[in-house]
Amino acid sequence: MVHYNITLNQELADIVDREMKKKKYSNRSEFFRDLVRRQYLAEEDYSIEEILPGDPDYKFLQSLKKKSKSSKFKVLNSKLNATKLY
Repeated sequence: MVHYNITLNQELADIVDREMKKKKYSNRSEFFRDLVRRQYLAEEDYSIEEILPGDPDYKFLQSLKKKSKSSKFKVLNSKLNATKLY
């Protein structure tokens, strides 16, 4: 794994901590990994079919695919506002 260090102002740090508790992430790294995945999927023309079963995110992306077929699925964008993913 690659490690990154980031600096947040207090307001953003409070948002991260609140969202972590709300969504029950086990740690901040899990929160940021999920945020990056969701942001990438929301912004890119990303084909879930291109993901191979051995990919670490395969199960997560397959669950997104199922949810997106059954209803409108909301994801977080970079400002923590909701964006639609179809």
